[in-house]
Amino acid sequence: MKTYPTAISLFEKVLAIQQRLLPSNHQDLTKTYYNIGLTYYAIDNYQNAISYYEKACTIHEKDLVANGSSLANSDAISYYRKAIAIEEKILSLDDPSLETIYNNVAVAYDCVDDKQNALLYHQKALAIREKALSHNDPALASPYRNIASIHHSMNEYSDAWNFYRKALAILEQTLSLDDLSLGKTYNNIAVAYGSMDGKTNALLFYQKALAIQEKIFSPKDTSLVPIYTEDIFGTQLNFENEKTWCSQAHLNHQLGYVYSHKGDYTTALSHYQKALEMEQNYVAEDDSSLATTYKNIAGVHHSMGEYSSALSFYRKALHADHPLLDTTYNNLGSVHSSMGDYVAALDFYKTTRAMREKSLPPNHPDFGTIYNTIGTAYSSLGNDPTALSDYQKTLKIQGKILPSTHVDLAISYGNIGIIHSSMGNHLKGLAFHEKSFRIREISLPPNHPDIAINYNNIGSVHNTMGNYTTALSFFQNFTNIYDNLGSVYNSMDDKSIAQSYYQKAFDIRQHSLGENHPEMANSYDNLGTIHSSIGDKSKAHVCYEKALEIQQKSLSNNHPDLVNTYNKIGLIYHSIKDYTKHYHFYKKLSISD
Repeated sequence: MKTYPTAISLFEKVLAIQQRLLPSNHQDLTKTYYNIGLTYYAIDNYQNAISYYEKACTIHEKDLVANGSSLANSDAISYYRKAIAIEEKILSLDDPSLETIYNNVAVAYDCVDDKQNALLYHQKALAIREKALSHNDPALASPYRNIASIHHSMNEYSDAWNFYRKALAILEQTLSLDDLSLGKTYNNIAVAYGSMDGKTNALLFYQKALAIQEKIFSPKDTSLVPIYTEDIFGTQLNFENEKTWCSQAHLNHQLGYVYSHKGDYTTALSHYQKALEMEQNYVAEDDSSLATTYKNIAGVHHSMGEYSSALSFYRKALHADHPLLDTTYNNLGSVHSSMGDYVAALDFYKTTRAMREKSLPPNHPDFGTIYNTIGTAYSSLGNDPTALSDYQKTLKIQGKILPSTHVDLAISYGNIGIIHSSMGNHLKGLAFHEKSFRIREISLPPNHPDIAINYNNIGSVHNTMGNYTTALSFFQNFTNIYDNLGSVYNSMDDKSIAQSYYQKAFDIRQHSLGENHPEMANSYDNLGTIHSSIGDKSKAHVCYEKALEIQQKSLSNNHPDLVNTYNKIGLIYHSIKDYTKHYHFYKKLSISD
């Protein structure tokens, strides 16, 4: 015991020298404060011990703000836990001083990505505040949002949504309807809804957030920094005051993705282009800050079937992009896949995988996604065994991190089912499709479009196996799968009913996608096939020519669908004895090969 006062005296002399020579926030001071606190702790002088620990923590907090280093976070956690051990001995467990330090250690744990401990200490802080305050006190909104944010980062979207709603219930009672904090909470709830696939509610809350911004910020305001991604349902808007380009560009981005997810691509594109024009007034064309704008524009072009424009803007993003290069390569792969250029798509997907292998652990959820896209490319190239291997890798990763009823598992089961069926293993394929269906039946509402995918897949397997009655029962479970119904009736040689279903599919596509969308080629081809089979060569010819016109705009010259259409038109000319044109189209066929 006699040595402790001497140690304290020596440490205080060191401290006095450091305070004369060093700035007040120098890291060397934290070590001395910590040593003095540790010595006081050893002699049970908890009040002085906590005082010196808190001085050390204060310097670390300033260092975190300035540098955000993981080492500083780890040191801060160590000091905070020492302080907590002392305060829990000398204070009651609901003392407000403990709430502050619980919150600080939660933030530090969050910074080192230890979400479980971050959640634990945020919950401890909340418990103290809930004991001291009424249930609707405005001071409760902040800890509710803290806990919601942690749940969201852990993919626990339902829990995140519940805590955001608690915060919102308080804020709506205590704040004006155009308060920025309310807007931020609306945005957070929108993100949570989006992550749970609740796109309608997500849009509603994004629009509420947008309405608040439009009230607060003038078109020339430059106080907002816009942070966007091409995926609005995985991204939070930034409401913080920092140096940036233009608030009006920010609002156009928001409007762009709202319209995009409503399917109004023309209006969405208009808003994204306005945002780009405004941003280019502030930065160079290849500045990395423009990368996401380019990607948003590219994404809309992709959705509209304008693949060349999509590729052009993704390439611009590639030149400007730094932190999201892997995403851009993945998007380029997706466009090439839509164009039927699966070899190029595969190259881009593999580049994405290689980049992520350098920065992510092997069981990271992103690998589940990239293995899935690689598997799809291999499947499109007819390499079913390799596709199956990649789909199984996806399923293995998902099985480790997702609950057994997660909808992503349904997608993987469905993909594996398709491959098994393609390889002739129809019973195995059927088993996986049924697994997929059971998950969606539990997790999704009965009229969700994804359930139609299961009806389609199960019905297709039965159709292939010749179980036409069973196939029909599955296709009819979701009445908008008209193409599949048409195919079954065509197989049963009931051309009239087949034509009626193909026509219904055509009408829906024309109304929702537009005349020149690549998927319209499928409907024209189906109708052409029916007209040809009942001997109406003239109508069949018109349909095939329409399909060809669309395919020539969107597919590569040697795409199998394009080759197939050339062949069908050639056969039409042969059947009407127009051998010159018949030869012309077979010549095109040989060039394509």
